[in-house]
Amino acid sequence: MINKLFRLSFIGYLFLYPLIPTIVIEKLPVGDLLMLLYMVLFFIKSISSKNECKKLLWRLKDSSKDLIIISMIITIVIMGISTVYASSKTLAISESFRYLTYLILYIVIKYEFNIKNNFSKLKFILIVPAFISFSYGIVQYFTGIGVTVDTNGVLRMESTLGYPTAFAAYIIVLIFPLMIFSLKEKNIKIRIFYLTNVALGIINLIFSYSRNGWLALALGMVLLAILYNIKFLYLLLSFGAVGLLIPFIRKRFLQLAFSSTVNEGRLKLWEAAFKMIKDHPLKGIGNGNFSYLINDVEKFPELYAIGHSGFPTHNSYLKMWCEIGPIGGLLFLSTYIFMGIKLYINNTKYSTKFLGFTTGALITFFTFLFLNLFDNMMFTPKVMTIFITVVSMSLTISSKDYN
Repeated sequence: MINKLFRLSFIGYLFLYPLIPTIVIEKLPVGDLLMLLYMVLFFIKSISSKNECKKLLWRLKDSSKDLIIISMIITIVIMGISTVYASSKTLAISESFRYLTYLILYIVIKYEFNIKNNFSKLKFILIVPAFISFSYGIVQYFTGIGVTVDTNGVLRMESTLGYPTAFAAYIIVLIFPLMIFSLKEKNIKIRIFYLTNVALGIINLIFSYSRNGWLALALGMVLLAILYNIKFLYLLLSFGAVGLLIPFIRKRFLQLAFSSTVNEGRLKLWEAAFKMIKDHPLKGIGNGNFSYLINDVEKFPELYAIGHSGFPTHNSYLKMWCEIGPIGGLLFLSTYIFMGIKLYINNTKYSTKFLGFTTGALITFFTFLFLNLFDNMMFTPKVMTIFITVVSMSLTISSKDYN
């Protein structure tokens, strides 16, 4: 009974999480609250019977050989230690807990929902919510319902993700597996559904007006051309040509390269991060504390001058370096290095299986790392949860099963 409840709750969590509003209850976001309840259920399940205890012991032994799990655990320990000297201990604890949830998510998919036996289920809980979210984005475009951000009077789609850049990142995480599914699927009706999702995703990405999202899409198309089919380069050129015909898109894209004013805020934030690194070269400022400490108007008056007080670093790697120090930052980065190596190995072995999913996941991985050079998507819970799910599905294909 508890195994069934555990699986159903996991499916429900992943299905609903991208769609539910970002509501905070007693300073705890609903998504974090749901994950906390799920972790409690996971613990109860793991000790609910003699057989489950045996499974737990076997998994602990097996996990000790997984470099991804080891690097994540050590990173969490360093994050936890940083709470001792963090100016805002609440932020440090909450971000450490959130990173822990990603480790739990990876472990659950590895040992409870291995892709070899659960591909259809996992695919369903990713793609159907995406279709709902993409469809709502189109509704937003025509009605303006729920839109909270505009740039120079132009509304930017955000759908159920709460912010345009987060919505763009969510699309990037899912669009490449969807593209490959639409080419590999033999059932015509299902293929049409995949193609519809791809079309809706690209339209929403365009009208999120996220320049980083556009660049990530371009990078992903180049990788698709290299790993799958050279014709994707022609598709990329077509998208680019059509996009440049739309005045506001052309303006946004040209600002990326030629407007020092538009890029000034991000550069000032990076400069502030390097100031913090200089002041705290070994241990950092405490996990999650960058956006808290840059509110110091005396230390960072230039950020107040351009209205960027309280902003994140807009670079996930720089954020970790200044918050948990160089050792913590390298350990954080090592997790993604281990992921990338294993994703590449699994893709060479399984690229012809599971509708080419491993290729799509590999492209998702590299485009997501690219996005995080300019945004903090590794610390945006909804986006990161779906990213970890997609990547974990591919990472765990070769995993052993207890049975």
